Amino acid sequence: MKLFSFWQNIDNDRKNVISFISAVICIIVSVFLGFAIISYFFTWEADQSVIQQGSSVLGDVENYGGQQGSKIAHVLVSDLFGMSALIIPVLLLFIGLKCMSVLKSVRMLPTLMLSISLLFFSSWLLAFISISLHLVEFLNGRLGGQASEVVVDWLIHMFGAFPTLFFLVSLIIIWLFFLDFNILLKIKDYLVSLSSNIYIRFKNRKQTDSSTIDDIVQENAKLELEKNRASDLGDEVDILDNEVISTVDNSLIDEADSSEPAGNNIVDRVDSSLTANHITDTANTI
Repeated sequence: MKLFSFWQNIDNDRKNVISFISAVICIIVSVFLGFAIISYFFTWEADQSVIQQGSSVLGDVENYGGQQGSKIAHVLVSDLFGMSALIIPVLLLFIGLKCMSVLKSVRMLPTLMLSISLLFFSSWLLAFISISLHLVEFLNGRLGGQASEVVVDWLIHMFGAFPTLFFLVSLIIIWLFFLDFNILLKIKDYLVSLSSNIYIRFKNRKQTDSSTIDDIVQENAKLELEKNRASDLGDEVDILDNEVISTVDNSLIDEADSSEPAGNNIVDRVDSSLTANHITDTANTI
């Protein structure tokens, strides 16, 4: 009660911060455990040998979760729940999404109770299958984990194999009876809407990228066209400059040609006047 009263006395901003931090932690742990457990299904022999030898060398571990992931997966899978340990990261992921208010319509407490009960019931059933069929090639024969094998082995010795199987199947049927299928439908609808939103965003982004590329191509074409126009205008200006220069040169040549006879007449007149003056001076002298 004190915990609930403490939570009620916190303001909404702090509640949102605490919920977000809790959600991030749950999602990170869920992803880490998921990788470690799934990897353990394929590397369990190497991981078990390293753990049994007590090696502290990180490179000896083949698990994607590293040394610590291998140890945690070994405890969860081999020692406790077997293949049913995959329910744990899924449950943590649900808690994280619930803290982020993503699955608002799904109730927390019933989902937790159903998930935990499924964890135990399914591990017991897998342990019974492993013991009955003598499966030792996969996970060292511990499909349901060592702890579940102890429970199932005790049930078999106390009541027999068939009553134990009937009891385990009855537990699964009771679990399905209490299962709210609306939860599965809500989760399915959420996953469908999430996948559709991701597809729509990807499609819009692709269209945006293609339109951006088209715009860039069109802009480059415009720049190239303007460049060609500027080059043509430059050529026209050069032609006009050459025409102007040739016209000016021709006019100057014409003026020079027209002024040359006049200059020659002036020179002739000066020469004739000088000759006349010289004759006059000579006559005066005589």
